[in-house]
Amino acid sequence: MKKHTLEGVITCNTDTFYGVGTNPVIAVFTAHELHDEDKVCKFIDFRDDGYDVRAHVGLVEGDSAKDKRQHLLMCGSGTPRLRRSSAWNPR
Repeated sequence: MKKHTLEGVITCNTDTFYGVGTNPVIAVFTAHELHDEDKVCKFIDFRDDGYDVRAHVGLVEGDSAKDKRQHLLMCGSGTPRLRRSSAWNPR
């Protein structure tokens, strides 16, 4: 963190990479900007993203996925760099 700023971390659905056995997260940084020691970072738990695993299909969008994605966008809206990040692009 000597040369970059951590804006936030999003914990993703453990089934994002179904069958792999990993815990995916998205870390959003601002490059080449010193991380101030008083900086408040956002940590967002997005494990319940509205996607479900279906047999022989994999991860599919559930009925609540769009609303939950919109809620995620609103959580990140206070951090402009998070909002502009590709991680915040709804499908």
